[in-house]
Amino acid sequence: MIKFRHPKIALLEMIKKLNREYPKSRLLKETGRYSNSPIFVVGIYSGADKLGEGFGSSLRMAEYRAAEDALHRVYLTRVPNHLMSLPTSTFPTGLGSVFKVKGKEKPHTPADLGMAEVEYGRSGRSSAGYTD
Repeated sequence: MIKFRHPKIALLEMIKKLNREYPKSRLLKETGRYSNSPIFVVGIYSGADKLGEGFGSSLRMAEYRAAEDALHRVYLTRVPNHLMSLPTSTFPTGLGSVFKVKGKEKPHTPADLGMAEVEYGRSGRSSAGYTD
């Protein structure tokens, strides 16, 4: 599982790069606000699109988990198998060694990296919220 040190900042950077509306937290549900064990459910929205949802015993924890959930939805979304092209799918069909089988090879097209993957993969050298 991917862990984010500052998921709200990482989400804000990703939203900026994708030119989407600024993310806003909205309280979706709550129970026991004045009890010893309250539970809050928060959603993070960019415009009308719900990006993530999280729960917690405080609004701050619920918002943190909602931002984390939004990032997990981006980074852990899988490409459907029928759209995925693996290098082994380029081999000629047939039994035996790949090097001895006769046949035409199929082209391989690697999956595109999304802008969010490229930006977050810069090893923490980010521009939003940090000073170098």
